[in-house]
Amino acid sequence: MTTCNQKFEELLSEYALAHFKGAENSENWALAQMTAQLADAERNEIEFTNAGGQIFEIRQNLTPHGGMVIFAVDVTDQKAFESDLIKAKADVEAASRAKSSFLANMSHEFRTPLHGIMGFSDLIRQNVEDEEVKEFVQQISDCSVHLLEIINTVLAYSRLEAGQHPFDSRELLDIDHLVEFCVKQVLPKAHERGIVILSEIDPRLM
Repeated sequence: MTTCNQKFEELLSEYALAHFKGAENSENWALAQMTAQLADAERNEIEFTNAGGQIFEIRQNLTPHGGMVIFAVDVTDQKAFESDLIKAKADVEAASRAKSSFLANMSHEFRTPLHGIMGFSDLIRQNVEDEEVKEFVQQISDCSVHLLEIINTVLAYSRLEAGQHPFDSRELLDIDHLVEFCVKQVLPKAHERGIVILSEIDPRLM
């Protein structure tokens, strides 16, 4: 004996119209086909989209006495949400790739003039006699080197995100150089005020 509620009967009529074009006994044929497909489906579950665009998951549960219960769930909103998630994920991945490409390109653009600044700083330092000027030029050179290291780090990260370059974070931090650079940045002001700056690094950090 087969019984169904009104909602499932309406769905069965739509299924029959979609698959059997209103042929004689089409609903019986539709139920037989639906049952056969459910039996062959991996999770006893098939999907049907009606003429109005509603999406139904039709599922089957076997009963202890050899019968079966077939029911349908309207998953239109769920499918739309899943589609939006897939699109959002693709958009995020595309934005990430664009960001990595932008960072890589900009890093290269920054490095070219920096190399020029570093080179001319060395030339000036080698050709001036005034020690104070040499110190100023050295500061310019040190700042350029530090900025270049930052740019190289950004470039390394962008390559890592693009899966192009193995990355070891230990290569990014030279404690000795970092402390020396920081001290040099504050030395001029410290000298003006008669302040002596000393630095000491725990050997375990080296």
